[in-house]
Parts: sequence; structure tokens; C-alpha cells
Amino acid sequence: MAPSVPSKRSLELSDKEKNLHDRLFSVISKVQKEISENCDNVGDNFAEEARKIHYGEAPARGIYGQTTDEEAEALEEEEIEFFRMPWVKPKKTQ
Repeated sequence: MAPSVPSKRSLELSDKEKNLHDRLFSVISKVQKEISENCDNVGDNFAEEARKIHYGEAPARGIYGQTTDEEAEALEEEEIEFFRMPWVKPKKTQ
């Protein structure tokens, strides 16, 4: 049996889907801007810094950065509040 391969046409987004995509991208970009302007970027040290804040070893503040799936699971097990969000590249203005 041959595998089902989608046609190029079936991969194209409808106008409704494009509109939704653009609106979601806009919202994510605005949230991302607020986070980057008002929180500390701790880079790859996110899990470590979140723990320090949670346990009172560092001042409470908003942080953002990257963490592995394993580190995120450990934070969840320790009941340390955080959330994941996509980080998008800004659209190029033409």
C-alpha cells in the first residue's frame, strides 16, 4: 500500500486559518515583548533560578529563559509554578 502524501494544495492555509495564525502571532509577540521588557532573562539557568526564588534564596521577580523537558518535570514535581510559551522570531518588516 502506498503512503498517503498530502498534496501541496491541502497544505495551504485557508483565509480563516491565515487570519487566526496572524492574530495568534500578534498576541504571542505582544506577550513576549512584555516579558522581555519586564522580566529577567536567566537563559539556560531558568530551573535553577526558579528554585532559588521559590525557596527564598533569591529575590522574587519575574524571570524567563530555557529549560529542558526533564528540568521542567522536576519543577512541576516540586510544585514550582511556571508556564511554557512559544518564543517567536519577530516578523521582518518589508
